[in-house]
Amino acid sequence: MPVSPAAADPLPWGPYTCAQGRVWRLANAGDLVCTWPERRTDVAAENSSSPSHKLLNTMYCMPGYEWRLANPSDRACVTSVQRRMARMENESAAYSLADPAAVPLGGVSVMTRRGAGGVNYLYAKGTGLTLKWSAEFYAVGVKGPDWPTGRPRIGEAWPDAPGTFTDWTYIGQVTCVPSETKPVPVVVVDLGTGMVTRAGTTDAFMCWSP
Repeated sequence: MPVSPAAADPLPWGPYTCAQGRVWRLANAGDLVCTWPERRTDVAAENSSSPSHKLLNTMYCMPGYEWRLANPSDRACVTSVQRRMARMENESAAYSLADPAAVPLGGVSVMTRRGAGGVNYLYAKGTGLTLKWSAEFYAVGVKGPDWPTGRPRIGEAWPDAPGTFTDWTYIGQVTCVPSETKPVPVVVVDLGTGMVTRAGTTDAFMCWSP
């Protein structure tokens, strides 16, 4: 009896598999933010040259350089432009993954409050975020001409305690889409690391609630 060939793994590198054409940045160990191959080459070069940009026998940078801070443990000394590029990569992390909905559940969850006229409101609560950084929230799999990526940004919020939303915190509002018929996943991007985690689902894009 013939054996069917195994189906290709849609996420061959696990939940943080990058979108086609992208690779992990690898600013340091555990950095799984996705970027373009040439950027990873640049980041590796920044790491190699960083020691020559530090003050002698210290971890601090020489004038004209600053910590890259792709994540809190990243102490590579780079230019302000290079640091900004790392920040922009963190900000776009939800778009550079192959499937953001496949990432693990994190410590933050979302709640939806349905409003009038098809306008609905989302709130977040939970912990596990980077100290002194905000978080951005995205829906995954929403159809429509306004969101060619299918990943509309819902909003951004700052924790009210170190790395924590201690109570339900407003993150944004959305207007329902008639074509949406089921809840969609919501992911949270920790801007301090670029790490993406799941925060549950929302029916906010539906014009009726099951």
